[in-house]
Amino acid sequence: MAARRPPRKNPRGRPPGGSDAIVTAILEATREELQRRGFADLRVERVAAAAGVNKTSIYRRWPTRAELVTAAITQASEEEPAIAPTADLRGDLIALLEQKAANLAHPRARKILQTLMALGDQKSAKLDAQLHAHRYRRPRALLAAALAKGALPKGTDVDFLTELLMAPILHRVLLGQRVDRAFITKVVDHALKRQ
Repeated sequence: MAARRPPRKNPRGRPPGGSDAIVTAILEATREELQRRGFADLRVERVAAAAGVNKTSIYRRWPTRAELVTAAITQASEEEPAIAPTADLRGDLIALLEQKAANLAHPRARKILQTLMALGDQKSAKLDAQLHAHRYRRPRALLAAALAKGALPKGTDVDFLTELLMAPILHRVLLGQRVDRAFITKVVDHALKRQ
């Protein structure tokens, strides 16, 4: 009878669970690092150590810090439950903005948002554009679909309307102020009234 070999340990750079587990570990470590140290002091070496992977596992997927941060933030918000559009655009917007506000107000998300906003001009234009597009993606898609169905006046500037809806939410979250349903309803009603 052959002697049993001890179980093999996963080599560094290969957390159990395959590629999906590696990506999850890296992006979670990136969010932790962002919360703890901010973007300016984010180091791929520390992210790799926290995720239990080699730096090459990170650089192979995300060649720059901006791409890594964008992926980490995108993954977190893609885990939000989707809100299926209905025939009630106002109700859909209120529900979506409530979800956005709740997610952004979470201590970790708010800290990351504050850190990235505080960078100002130090942030790369590419990172800024990626984060902006991602942050506004869901409300913009909802408004674009409503425009295509005729639920918004022809010629509505969807990008501007998205900004009008999101800006007050982001402002209050950044200041640590409460964003409740009454406030969100007021924002939605005011924005839609202008259309």
